[in-house]
Amino acid sequence: MSILSDLKLPEMGLSVRQRMVLYRQLKRMLRIASLKESIQELARRARETRSGAKRAKACDLMLHGIERNISIGESLLTMAPSSECTILMIGERNGRLTESLDSLIYLLEAQAGIVGSIVRAAMYPTVLFLVTIGMYVGFESYMLPIIETIVSADKLPELTLFVAQLARFISNYWFIWIAGFFLSGYGLLYSLPVWTSEKRDVLDQYPFYGTYRDLQSAIFMISLSSMQKAGASLDESIKQIRTLSSPWMKKHLDMMLWKLRKVDSASEALDVGLIPRDLMADVKIATKAGDLDIALEELGREAITDFKGKVNLLTDIITPLGLLLVANNIVLIGLAYYGAIMSAS
Repeated sequence: MSILSDLKLPEMGLSVRQRMVLYRQLKRMLRIASLKESIQELARRARETRSGAKRAKACDLMLHGIERNISIGESLLTMAPSSECTILMIGERNGRLTESLDSLIYLLEAQAGIVGSIVRAAMYPTVLFLVTIGMYVGFESYMLPIIETIVSADKLPELTLFVAQLARFISNYWFIWIAGFFLSGYGLLYSLPVWTSEKRDVLDQYPFYGTYRDLQSAIFMISLSSMQKAGASLDESIKQIRTLSSPWMKKHLDMMLWKLRKVDSASEALDVGLIPRDLMADVKIATKAGDLDIALEELGREAITDFKGKVNLLTDIITPLGLLLVANNIVLIGLAYYGAIMSAS
């Protein structure tokens, strides 16, 4: 689940899409057949499809586990994140396997949707940046030599000279511009799950880092709710989520575990800065009413919906601004070329 959920996938395991397909099919089959019969049917179907090799292997592992009285969650530990396996194990143990599958399906769908939204939002400015670089490189490589053959530099208008100097600068160092653009983006993304200093606590209150925190808190609340609904204790749930978490997430989860040993209120233990204040107020109210797992799920889903809305809004803002920026550069290059031609005549 990479930077979006701070949970890492096992090597050579099932992808997010493959797990979604497996959980959906298993949930449907459980309505009409036993667990063993359902998995046997899913294994047969998986073998009949080109992309079903890993799902077939997962089904075989679950069937082998059933024969040895091992839960399907424990059987999938080499194929899926341990947090998901724990939800399946606890759900199966408490007779709530269908509910556990429901929670996992929603969580995976939400993550897939979030990744898609972020990729779309990031791709557009990246393409526009490369187009802008390409325009100036093209001006310096093709248009500027033509200008220099028809008019001397001392007769060129200031605008043409400015664009020519800018184009030469970009053309001479285009690889640095592009490398700097991608490295700075990578550096920012890399810092999200690993930076844990006190300065980070301040930045988490502002856009970008704050948006990441809001997303992580939403996924955490849904994951925690899923484990709680499956029958796991709060302490057990947090420890399991922690096992494959990033340094940034572990910092918050360690604080929660420490506070659980010091305070009696679950909501007080969860109040460590991960969950935004407005949502934390709702969590405290729900805790007093005894509906913590339900509240966490509802608040988490609302937060994910809000996050998608913010990303889509950002994309809607970036699109016209980006087009305007490219159009301005086209006009600038056009005016520079026109000015040169007029000077020659």
